[in-house]
Amino acid sequence: MQTPAEKKVTTMSSHGYHSDPYATSGGGQYDPYAVQSDPYAADPYAAQAGYSAPQHYPAGGGYVQPPPTNTMALLSLIMSLVGIATGGMTSILGIIFGHIGRKQIKRTGEGGDQMALWGLIVGYVVLGLWILFWIVYILIIVGMFGLAIWGSQATTY
Repeated sequence: MQTPAEKKVTTMSSHGYHSDPYATSGGGQYDPYAVQSDPYAADPYAAQAGYSAPQHYPAGGGYVQPPPTNTMALLSLIMSLVGIATGGMTSILGIIFGHIGRKQIKRTGEGGDQMALWGLIVGYVVLGLWILFWIVYILIIVGMFGLAIWGSQATTY
């Protein structure tokens, strides 16, 4: 004979009797808050392996902060690039800032020498292209007026 705790609990539904899925067949009521032990889990109270005494590292291996970037070098690159859109006008400032920045970097040891160099290169190239553009533009305008004048002076017999 089974004790009341060992009997499966059955309930009545519209389809008839069915077993309670949470009832146990040999061990009392189901407790949803009961902690189930995992047979494969590690013992939480076992000594923790892998920890050792703190290690001491030799001096001199710390973080070295890089020198600050020269502001003139940054402005040189920015002004030279903006010169593409401004007809080369700010490229002149980029070239000036680039020369000043490289001189300051050599004197103070700041960072940004490559940035100043690229500001100079881009500034000279952009300024040269804009000067070439304006020379060609003026030659085309002068040529058109020259052709118009030459064409109006031609006589027909």
